[in-house]
Parts: sequence; structure tokens; C-alpha cells
Amino acid sequence: MQEVDIIIKNGLVITIDSNSTIYSKGHLVIDKGVIVEITDDESVLTNYQSKKSIDASSKLIMPGFVNTHTHTGNTIYRGFADDMPLKKWLEEYIFPVESKFCTVETVRLSAQLSIIEMLKGGTTCFSDMYYFEDEVAKVCDEIGMRAELGETLLDFPSPTAPNSDVAIDYTEELITNWNAHELVTIAITPHAPYTCNDDTLVKSKKLAEKYDVPYHMHVSESKYEVQQSLEKHNATPVKHLDDLGLWKDGDFAVHCVHLTEEDRELLKEKGIAVAHNPRSNMKLSSGIAPIQDLINRGILCGMGTDGTASNNNLNMIKEMDTAAMLSKVHTMDPTSLDAKTMVQMGTINGASLLGLDDKIGSLEKGKSADVIIIDLNQAQLIPMYDPYSHIVYSMNGSEVETTIVNGNILMENRQLNTINEEKILTEVKILQEKIKKEF
Repeated sequence: MQEVDIIIKNGLVITIDSNSTIYSKGHLVIDKGVIVEITDDESVLTNYQSKKSIDASSKLIMPGFVNTHTHTGNTIYRGFADDMPLKKWLEEYIFPVESKFCTVETVRLSAQLSIIEMLKGGTTCFSDMYYFEDEVAKVCDEIGMRAELGETLLDFPSPTAPNSDVAIDYTEELITNWNAHELVTIAITPHAPYTCNDDTLVKSKKLAEKYDVPYHMHVSESKYEVQQSLEKHNATPVKHLDDLGLWKDGDFAVHCVHLTEEDRELLKEKGIAVAHNPRSNMKLSSGIAPIQDLINRGILCGMGTDGTASNNNLNMIKEMDTAAMLSKVHTMDPTSLDAKTMVQMGTINGASLLGLDDKIGSLEKGKSADVIIIDLNQAQLIPMYDPYSHIVYSMNGSEVETTIVNGNILMENRQLNTINEEKILTEVKILQEKIKKEF
């Protein structure tokens, strides 16, 4: 009998593999961070002896959610500035408060708070764009969270760097320090075409190519951004980036709310994926991204929450529900972004978008064990005829009972194992009072 780390048994297993395999009474065997077996064959329970056994009867076992875009460092500004357009929100509120309170210490605290929220909602991997990302990487390492991290590149001074050149140098140090890490990867993340000049965009792309790391930014989020690009470059942001020769297969663009027909064809032609953040787009009245149309064209689309300063949460289940409902009313087609598609966007598509689909995003033999267990014995989940439907339309995130990243149980029975939740919440409340006194 082979000894392994964890056996999860007797659960409803949604694998999200290429065959959409579902086991009504399945078993998952995990050892050294990897899925060793996934089957409904009862003999697997006698072939392995585990250090840890979890009975998942009346529970759902599935891959963890992949949040393809957020800003964990601004979670401490949740609810700080609401009900205003993007330009005003950024320039009159977020940038000023960040200039005063964004430090290594506050980014660490905010990242800890963010990861607590994500783990409790079933997210096992996130893509971040913010400042002091070396500190975020340290937090991920300490907690055991998987992440793709990018230092925000801007042409004006940021909390990390006085200019984009210094920020690019900082990013290169991030790559050197972290890209061999088991859980942390580094991306190159200029903020947007309207906050980075052409020289910054080209330099940052060269850095991405030098180290073969992901490259992404905010693109065509608002009408203002598109209009500004047309006036300055006589081209939309998507077209301008293409004119600069920046788009390469495997890159991804965040938001893509306002796209022309030419933009959509360019994204398809260049192999550019899209990170969809509907709740933030709605809250800032930026618009509705044409996700169903992009999918119809064969463009890869994943889900993101954006930062809590504009959402105001990191709940991937809420994000999937919103995306589905919004697309249906936008297209006037009830079949648009169906529940199964949404679950794929929240898991395997997100992993593919981050270039991690060979490791995570589905439950398959040989992949990393990023797994969540959901308690199905909840009033809002009974009866259940279609598990995909329940994940998207009936769950709220509180049903997530256990969260496993890379074979490590980070949360069990709603209790976090690698971070002191109470301590972090108390520290954030103290910081909140300091911010309130200044603004």
C-alpha cells in the first residue's frame, strides 16, 4: 500500500477536464502537491494509505478559482470612493489616497487581507497588478498562495518608483528573485496605454520577451480612454498597441469594454486573451464588454474581480453570476455565457490565460493539487439537478469549506491554517481609522 499525503473521498467531483468528466462519487489522491489519482473506482481507497483523509460525502470537489485580474494592495480602500466614473475615481480619490498611504507595510497588510478573502471564497490563484509586488510575493510565499504578480508601470511617480524606468528595473529584480518559485510567477504590467507613453510600452515589452514572462495591461476600459487614443494616435488602444508591435500570442488584455470590429479581429488574429471584470465595469459605468462575441470568435476569456476599491469584493462566484446575467440581458439571448461556460472561465480558462493550464485549472492526474471542497448541504443548494448551475447561480462563496493550494490545506472547515485572520482584521481596522482622519 502506497503512502500519500491526502485522500479526498466520496465527493461529487467536477474535473473541468477536456471531457468535462464528472464523478458522482469520486476520490482524489494527492501526494507531494500533485494529483496522483482521480477516479470513482473504490479500489483506490485500498491502494493508498494517507496521512490525511477527508470524507467529502454531500460535498463538491472542484478546481479552485483563478482570478485573472485584481489589485490586492488596494483592498484597504474598499468602499473609500464609490459611485463615480473611472477618471474621477482614479485621479481625485484613488491616486491621492495611494500617494499618502501606499507603503510596503500597508501593501503587505492589504495583500494578507485579500488572500484571506480569496481563500475563503475558493480562489487558489490570482493575477495581481499593484505596487511593492516583492512584498506581495513574500506574503504569498508565507501563506502558500499561488499568484502571478506584476509591478504597475506608470509614466508618473508611483509609490514604488519615481518613473517608469525605475519601475522596469524593479520588475527585472522581481523576475530574478521570484521566477524560480513554485507558486509565484512574475508578469510585466504597464498600467494602460493612456498612462504609459510609447517608449515605456516598448521597453516593458522587450523585458517580457527577454525573460519570456507574461505581459498584460488595462485596455479600452472606458470611452474616455478610447477617445483620448483616437485623438492622440488616430487609433484605438488595441490598434495603437498593434501598431507598436506589442501584441504577441499569449498576452492578455484586461477589460476590453469598448472594442471596434477591427479591434476584435486584431485580438483574434494576434492570439490575445481577455480578462473580464464585469462588476467593476458596471460599478464605474464603464460599459459592458462583448464577451460572448469574443468567445464566438475563438478568443480566450477568463474572469477577474478587479480590485475591491472598484468592485467591492474578490468573490469569483459573484463575478461569474454577474457576467452570465449581464451577457444575457446585453445580448437578449438567455443562452449567452451559460453556467458551464462561466465555470470554465473561472477555472481552466483563467489558468490558460495566465499560462498555467499545464499545472492548474482542472483536476487531472499529474496536475498541481489546487482544490476546493464545497458543502452542498445548504438550503440554497437543495435540490441540485445541475452542479454548474448551482456554482454560478446559487452559491455565494460561503459554502467553500476547504481550500487546498499545491497540495497544502490552507483552509479546512472554514478555518485558515497559515495566517492569523483575526490579527489581520484588527490591524486593517486600525489602518482604516488613520485613513479616515486624513480624508
